[in-house]
Amino acid sequence: MLGQKSFSLLCASEELKRLCSQTELEWLGSALVEKSFPAGATIIEEGEFGDSIAIILEGTVDIFKQAVPSTEKPKISTLGAGAIFGEIALIDHVPRTAGVQAKTAVTLAELTSKDLAALAEKHPSVGVKIYQLIATGLTKKVKKTTTDFVSVALSARMSALGEMAGNIAHEINTPLSVIAMYADLIETEIQSTSPHKEKILKGSQSISNMVHRITKLIKSVRSLSRDGENDPMERALIQDIVEHTLELCQVRYRDGSVDLRILPVPADLTCSCRAVQISQVLLNLLNNAYDAVKKLPSPWVELKISAQKGGIRIEITDSGPGIPPEIQKKIFQSFFTTKPPGAGTGLGLNIALQIIEKHHGKIWIDTLHPHTRFVIEIPDNS
Repeated sequence: MLGQKSFSLLCASEELKRLCSQTELEWLGSALVEKSFPAGATIIEEGEFGDSIAIILEGTVDIFKQAVPSTEKPKISTLGAGAIFGEIALIDHVPRTAGVQAKTAVTLAELTSKDLAALAEKHPSVGVKIYQLIATGLTKKVKKTTTDFVSVALSARMSALGEMAGNIAHEINTPLSVIAMYADLIETEIQSTSPHKEKILKGSQSISNMVHRITKLIKSVRSLSRDGENDPMERALIQDIVEHTLELCQVRYRDGSVDLRILPVPADLTCSCRAVQISQVLLNLLNNAYDAVKKLPSPWVELKISAQKGGIRIEITDSGPGIPPEIQKKIFQSFFTTKPPGAGTGLGLNIALQIIEKHHGKIWIDTLHPHTRFVIEIPDNS
C-alpha cells in the first residue's frame, strides 16, 4: 500500500486522473507497493525475469540495452514521473528486454501480476483501466520503436553508403590521375613537330581502360545502393555478383594490407535470386571480416562459392580465432554489435539474416572451423 505522499503523487498523474475516479485511484493505491531507489541504483537488470510493472511517481530513470563489452550500456530513453515500464514482462512473464537505472532519486509504485489479477477481480473497472493504460503505453512504445528502427536503419544505410563513397572516391582517384597524365602526354605529342603515333595510341588506350574502370565502379555503386527488396527472383551469374561486390571493398583490403583470397567461382554457376541483395550480404560480411582482422598479424579473408545440390554455398572465412559462444547467440540480433560506439549499428548481420531467409536460405557460424567462418546456403529459387 502506498504512503500518503506517494498516493498524492499517484493522484497527480494526468493519465491516471483521466482514466480513474478518486475512488478507483484509492483502490489502485491499496494494491501498489512503494519502492525507492537512490540516483545511480540499478532497478532492473536486462534479461532477468519479471512479473510486475512500475509507475514512476517521482524522479527519472534511464532505460539501457546491454552491449559488448558489458561495461557499455547504450541508453535507449529516459522516463519521468507518470511513465510506466515493465509491461511486456508483466503480461507474458518473459526476460526483461532492457535494464533500468535510477537517473535521479526515484520513487516507484509497483504492481505485480498477482496483485493486478486480484485487483481486477475485486474491482473490475480499475482492472480494465489499468490494462487499457498498459495497452496504450505498449502501442506508443511500438510506434516509437518502429520509428527509431527505421531511423537507425536509414542511418546504418547512409553510414554504409558513406563508407562506400569514401572507398569509391579513393578508388576513382587513381584512374583519374592516369587519365590526366595520358591526356597531357597526348596533348604534348600532338603539339610536337614529330609526334609519336605509338605514344598517342598507348595513351588513348590507357584512357579508354581507365574510363571503363570508372564505369564499372559507378555501375556497382548504383546497383548495390538500391534496396532490391521488390526485385523479382531472376537467374544471376554468381561471378557477376562477386565482381560487383569486390569493386566496392577490395580497395580497403589493398590499402589495409589484408590479403583477400577469392577462390575460383565456376564460370557457369548461376542461381535464381535477387542479385542486388546477395551482393549486399556479401559486402556486409566482407567488410565485417576486414574490420575483425585488420589489426591481427598477417590478416587474411577468404571467399569461397560453390555449387551444391539445388543451390549455392558461400563461405567467408577470416584469420580470426572464431567467435565466442556468448556472442554467437546474439550476433544476428538487431542492434547487437561488438564494435565500439559510433562504429556500428548492429543491424548489418540482422539484415543479412532477413535477406537470406527471404531467399529461403540459411546463414550460420561454422563453430567447428579453427578460424571465423560464416556459411550461407541459398536454394535455387526458380
